[in-house]
Amino acid sequence: MADRLPRGPLLVGSSVVSAASQAVVAGLVLTHSAAIPLLMVLAAVNGASSSCYQPAAHALLPQTVPAESRRAALALSRIAGSSAMIVGASLGGVPVAAVGPGWALPSTRSASRSPPRPSHSSASRSRRPHPAPARCAN
Repeated sequence: MADRLPRGPLLVGSSVVSAASQAVVAGLVLTHSAAIPLLMVLAAVNGASSSCYQPAAHALLPQTVPAESRRAALALSRIAGSSAMIVGASLGGVPVAAVGPGWALPSTRSASRSPPRPSHSSASRSRRPHPAPARCAN
């Protein structure tokens, strides 16, 4: 879908779907009605949303970074993403311990999607035209 649809609406749409699924999970946990099968379905929805988000977000890098800097930008993007996952998982325990899992779920999940990584945030500032990515013929 990241190759066929405009990336901006796809990124926003997948973030909205992810936020909605996490809000439902938080509501289920808060009301003590979280059943394993329902959580599995919501996890699948969240995974499908992420599978749309990640390729679209990664496709922005070649369009916003000059060719000679792409290798360094990709490395920085991967390091920043991995570091954010490690630090975020570690810090995620603080709100769970402070206010409980139901209240901590929406705040920690929404923080993981926004703001975008630094390498992707330059898309709105860059107005330099770049060649369209090559597409495979089916």
